[in-house]
Amino acid sequence: MKTETNAVCQRLGYKGHSIPTSISSSVDSNIKSAYKLIKPRYAYVPKVIDGTLRQEVFMAGHLVFTSQTISYVLSDCKWAVVFLVTIGGDLEREVSRLMEKGDMLNAFILDTIGSEAAEKAADYLQDAVSETAKAIGYNTTLRYSPGYCDWDVSQQKIIFQIIESTVLGVNLTEGFMMIPRKSVSGVIGIGKFSKSKLPPCLRCNRKKSCQYKRTKL
Repeated sequence: MKTETNAVCQRLGYKGHSIPTSISSSVDSNIKSAYKLIKPRYAYVPKVIDGTLRQEVFMAGHLVFTSQTISYVLSDCKWAVVFLVTIGGDLEREVSRLMEKGDMLNAFILDTIGSEAAEKAADYLQDAVSETAKAIGYNTTLRYSPGYCDWDVSQQKIIFQIIESTVLGVNLTEGFMMIPRKSVSGVIGIGKFSKSKLPPCLRCNRKKSCQYKRTKL
């Protein structure tokens, strides 16, 4: 459990700092509780890419993603794998219960564990897509989600047109936020790329200050 504990503690702000024993013990205890609450589920749909322009990705079914970054990422791709991952709502309900009790520390720790679990579930899906692509001689891009870079969060509505989200128990609010919150949506490109193609983060004007950058500078 040490690896999981360290990952959660980094999310709590202890990256590069010694972790107090009381915090690591609380994290360990909450991780054990979280195992009973986390119920990961996912769905993905590969969409044929008909073409890209400077800020648009045209996919089969007259669907369009609008983002200069996503257009660049998918410009050499044959498919856009649109995905949705969730860990369910049980953990969030327990976080709410702890907050109502006034147990803010454990609520915060459990909520952080949920965020880490959702990202790990998305990583697992990306690895599975990458292995499938590799088996047929293709590469995959990093995964990107609405809200990253210049990809507006309102583009969630396109993803939810493609994925049958209700089967996973995930809904989209009018403000384009997902319920349960511990859910991850996005796209992974499949294609054949030149090794000389720069990652989009290296081309971005905000690369030095962006907390979401995907490349070490």
